[in-house]
Amino acid sequence: MNNYLLTRVSINPSFLLHSCLAMFVKIIFLIMKDTTLANMFAGIEAKLVEQVAFSKQAMELQNELLHHLYLSQSIEGKPVLNGRETAYMLDISEDHLYRLTSQKKLKFYKPEGKKNYFLKEDVIAFMLRGEQRTAEEIGRVAANYKGKGGRAW
Repeated sequence: MNNYLLTRVSINPSFLLHSCLAMFVKIIFLIMKDTTLANMFAGIEAKLVEQVAFSKQAMELQNELLHHLYLSQSIEGKPVLNGRETAYMLDISEDHLYRLTSQKKLKFYKPEGKKNYFLKEDVIAFMLRGEQRTAEEIGRVAANYKGKGGRAW
């Protein structure tokens, strides 16, 4: 069976092999009516199930990290981004991104009425809008304003 198919349906091939082997050994012990060995094997089987659960979590984390690595590398050096890349760059969902475009809050391009594309420089400008001044900058502006005879606030 194809390894890719097994990972797509969340079944680890090594787990499948261990499970089959575990069931085979358990059946042998039960046929032999050796309860001590069967009980010992049940404990080993429980540990195997825990390890498989941990392996599944590790595999999911690895897939997520690979996805982020792929997106970050696909963005690098590209002046024009698609929706998925733009959403990743802004750290928002694609639904939220399309809400921003429908509200005309983020500049985008739609060649021939198809997919939305974004200039990287427009995305960066969008990220940097709404600058918040530091207390020092506000003090400087207020001092300049007061020095010209106006009120600070």
